[in-house]
Amino acid sequence: MPTEKLLSQQAAARDDFAGRIARITTPAFVAGPLLGALPEFRGRKLEPEECRAQLVQNDGTGPATLFYDVKGAGRVFAKLYRDESGQHAYEVLSTLWQDGFGEKSRYRVAQPLAFIPDLNLLLARAAPGKELASATTDEELVAGAGEAARWLLQLHRSPVRLGEPRYPWEVYHKLLHRLAKAAATRPEQVETLLEQADRLEDAARKLRLQLVQAHGQFRHIHVFLDQDAVTVIDLDRCRPGDPARDVGEYIHRMRTKRYKATGGKSRAEQATRALLEAYGAELPQNLVNLPFYWGYHNLVSLWRFLKGTPPDHRDYSRLVDFYLSEFETALGFGVS
Repeated sequence: MPTEKLLSQQAAARDDFAGRIARITTPAFVAGPLLGALPEFRGRKLEPEECRAQLVQNDGTGPATLFYDVKGAGRVFAKLYRDESGQHAYEVLSTLWQDGFGEKSRYRVAQPLAFIPDLNLLLARAAPGKELASATTDEELVAGAGEAARWLLQLHRSPVRLGEPRYPWEVYHKLLHRLAKAAATRPEQVETLLEQADRLEDAARKLRLQLVQAHGQFRHIHVFLDQDAVTVIDLDRCRPGDPARDVGEYIHRMRTKRYKATGGKSRAEQATRALLEAYGAELPQNLVNLPFYWGYHNLVSLWRFLKGTPPDHRDYSRLVDFYLSEFETALGFGVS
């Protein structure tokens, strides 16, 4: 359960965002800063009825997000931040857009339109196409995994270096929080939880430090496929980091979602192979740390599940077994 302090902080964030959301949905903002951010509207007027705004998220746990549907310009997303990650995200998008990820490339980022410092507001065009995570068949996931791998290869080869490096030991902050909460909820399983942590530590001893410009939250919900473009969004956490962390997170999220969506009939095995083969054929050295990061994402999910799900839940045993078997698969990657 969230602490009283955390709930209070989230409530304060929601209130702060609500005030700024009110400001950026006024006719004056639409006709001024929003219009000014759209190059196709230079020298033109935008009537209020030609723009519709809709809130997407404001739960106090991250940026608040809304979008505008602008007649003649399509959909524009607006993200309101509480810290410097907004300025960083704009810098990342702007740099990558100009350095191989713009409209002339098949592999793109969302087009940045403006950053408004006094509102801590990022404006960017919506990604064209269909979200890969909406795929309903294994075949769609296979095709999408190949495209996701090629987008990621382009990022990991980029000479761009923006943001403070993210080192492997940073994962232990999240791990410790999840371990403590799982142990508090399931005290009878403390020894088992510690054994799992020890096994991940064994994988950590084999780590080789390597840094590229990494996405930081690479998931198939952030990949959009269009006929002539593959666009990846949500680069707020993009900074130098281990390439295997991006690969491990993508695989874990894709396999978990597919397993749950199919009632345990599929783990997106073909899509997993497609991603690893496409990526590994070009940068096999970047996968050396994959067992650790893939295993890390599984433990984080398992421990969160143990904390929040009672043992008498109908899917408890099945999903615990799933996470444990995925953990074994991850740790065994690359072992002949």
